[in-house]
Amino acid sequence: MKNLILIVLSIFLLNSLVEAQKVPSGINYQAIARDTKGKFIPDRTISLRLRLLGDETNSKQFYTETHQVKTNALGLFNLIIGQGTVINGDFDKIPWSENEILMETAIDPNGGTDFTILNTSKLLAVPYAFHANTAGAFTGYDIQDEVAQKGSRNVPGNLLSMRRRIHSA
Repeated sequence: MKNLILIVLSIFLLNSLVEAQKVPSGINYQAIARDTKGKFIPDRTISLRLRLLGDETNSKQFYTETHQVKTNALGLFNLIIGQGTVINGDFDKIPWSENEILMETAIDPNGGTDFTILNTSKLLAVPYAFHANTAGAFTGYDIQDEVAQKGSRNVPGNLLSMRRRIHSA
């Protein structure tokens, strides 16, 4: 009996350690909800639809989700993209390294599903992406070699210059 308890406890602890090592899956998003006249939408439950799309040359829709969030007294709300109600796609399978990704934001200020598109904008690098780039210096990974091999992959210039600074230090 003691062995069984020890085995179950060991499996539980091992699983906890593995889960603690995962990179968070999602993107923090914060905004202020406003009506068509530009006034804040305070203390109300609103609905948002977020679509992650390919750039202009690849208009594929990779992922769509909805959120219902409550605004505060100033109309401010927070959510995590990737943790909403999935309409289509898989957040973990978005081809971040192969395409520029655009995010389309739509709102229903009444909390329903009658969405109005507000904006479509290109997503830029996030801190984890910068960290992954600089971590290559410790493993011998060279992003410039990968760019030369893949050719068509767009790599922001500031990431390459950051890489050069690390090598020269």
